[in-house]
Amino acid sequence: MDKKERIINSAKELVLKKGYNNVSIEDITNHTGIAKGSFYTYFKNKKSLINYILKEEMLRNERERRTFFRTVKNLESAIRKLVRVSIVMKKEEDIKTELMIINFFRNIDSLDEDTAKILIDVEKNNIDFIEKILVKYVEEINVEKDEILFYAKFINGIIQNYKIFNLFVTDDKHNFITTIKELEEKYQNKYFNENLKIIIKSIIKILKQ
Repeated sequence: MDKKERIINSAKELVLKKGYNNVSIEDITNHTGIAKGSFYTYFKNKKSLINYILKEEMLRNERERRTFFRTVKNLESAIRKLVRVSIVMKKEEDIKTELMIINFFRNIDSLDEDTAKILIDVEKNNIDFIEKILVKYVEEINVEKDEILFYAKFINGIIQNYKIFNLFVTDDKHNFITTIKELEEKYQNKYFNENLKIIIKSIIKILKQ
């Protein structure tokens, strides 16, 4: 892992532990084990670092979505894949980024305007992709063309609400999880796969009603 990646990784871990507003550049450099000057070699300030992480997340999503339709044959298989790739995160760095984004949404009023805009764009891209799925399989759904965007937002809301209130909150429902281990334990819950099946079935039912 090069120095830039170490800085990014440290920032993610610290934001999860302390919250965005409580993390300083000095915290990041101390955690990384580098001098402050090394930080400024890659990033102008903390905001530019966070913006970079969010933009990289959008690019990662775009790369993965380019091949999405290669392994789907119809609406049902597309919704099944959408739900699983949106909820089941396999790579540790992806999990950290997702948890960090949730942390940002919880504190969006305290973010800089351009950071908040990028954060909203991440969500908008998710909705745009769901809309693309619905347009592709429009013949299989009972939805008017001028209603597709509404349904895309609705489906995104179902997925995001499940992630937030079933995966990203602690068992006592008072705080959000902050570690990868906590999320992995949620994945191991005996009801997790059954919940995914219910979400998939419900979305398909809504679209075909």
